[in-house]
Amino acid sequence: KVSVCGFNEETLFPEGIERISDIKKAMSLFDIIVLPLPLSFDGITLNTPYGNDCIYIDDILRYAKKECVVVGGRVGNEISAKYPFVTDYSKREDFAFLNAVPTAEGAIEAAMKERDKTLAGAKCMVTGFGKCARVLSLNLKALMCEVHIFARSARDLAHAQCLGFKAFHLNNLKSEVFNYDMIFNTVPFGIFGKEEVENISKSTLFIDIASAPGGIAEDADKSKLSYRFLPGLPGKYSPFTAAEIIKKVISAILLEKGKGA
Repeated sequence: KVSVCGFNEETLFPEGIERISDIKKAMSLFDIIVLPLPLSFDGITLNTPYGNDCIYIDDILRYAKKECVVVGGRVGNEISAKYPFVTDYSKREDFAFLNAVPTAEGAIEAAMKERDKTLAGAKCMVTGFGKCARVLSLNLKALMCEVHIFARSARDLAHAQCLGFKAFHLNNLKSEVFNYDMIFNTVPFGIFGKEEVENISKSTLFIDIASAPGGIAEDADKSKLSYRFLPGLPGKYSPFTAAEIIKKVISAILLEKGKGA
């Protein structure tokens, strides 16, 4: 039995899905509560992009029954500290691995839309070599791009080399950054400082798929760059797959907690 809250009347659901009117009263009835990603933008109210109601997080979590499994994405430190029983599915390894595929595909689709040339033959920089960067790099390579990896750890650099990529330490960014048709950043902090940004060619397409605030430092002027900040690609480019991934991860959480599938 499935119930929903936080949606306008125009949002249609299959027959049998019940809309909740009294949240405080209803919360004690559920065995599983699935919260959004991100859970909240202010740490007080629930993120409800498809509804206009103001739903307080406390009204959900305070009245959930003790044995209830509560899951959400990007829960935040403040909420996690107050309600430690909430499982953040976005921090799990399985979520990150599964999300890497739609993220990489979304970045490549965005690049294809922005360019007036094929991707084949393009010289690409990928910064970082985590899960998303690895899938993205392999996909770009399959599209006949020349892909160079820039990373910090010796482990990531060695991994990139083992997969056939030319790899550079991030310390070389400033001296090498001018030489690329496309830059794909996956590092979620300002590795591209003022000097690095000034050395990037105006013709270089810079696609930033890192979490906020992205890879451009605060003191750098990105206004002259062909810069696209694209967080949350799975939900934007492959929403059905993004929902399937969340469902798979929640199912895994339930199995781990002995709640069945």
